[in-house]
Amino acid sequence: MPRVVATVESTASPEALWRVLTHHEDMPKWAKGVRAVHLDPIGAPDPDGLGAVRHIHALGPALVERVVEWDPPHRYVYRLERGAPIKDHRGEVRIEPSARGSHATWEIRFRPLIPLTGWAIRMLLSGMARDMLRKAAEIAEGG
Repeated sequence: MPRVVATVESTASPEALWRVLTHHEDMPKWAKGVRAVHLDPIGAPDPDGLGAVRHIHALGPALVERVVEWDPPHRYVYRLERGAPIKDHRGEVRIEPSARGSHATWEIRFRPLIPLTGWAIRMLLSGMARDMLRKAAEIAEGG
């Protein structure tokens, strides 16, 4: 199963980075190409939390992802339900305190629907996750 891991070090506190990375409707501020995100249904007890289904509008049909684990302000896990040429997609975002402030890791595992495309999808997701973490950290730092 292809795996992507992206990390970022930030001077922001873990709580500040958590707020940026988990307020899903603000994702267009730090995710290049994302036009809008809406939640339907919202999670509980936090609207962005467990059970939230985020509809991510970028190019083409919306990506639909469900938050399946929620442990604020440390980690959350989501699963892609539809909208991309992959299956068994599982994303996990972890945030830990570090000497500088915080350290975030975004790990994605998936299976390609189309044989022999896993390497290309992995490269695309790797670059996207890295860029999104960097921009989210910049926002959390107040930049």
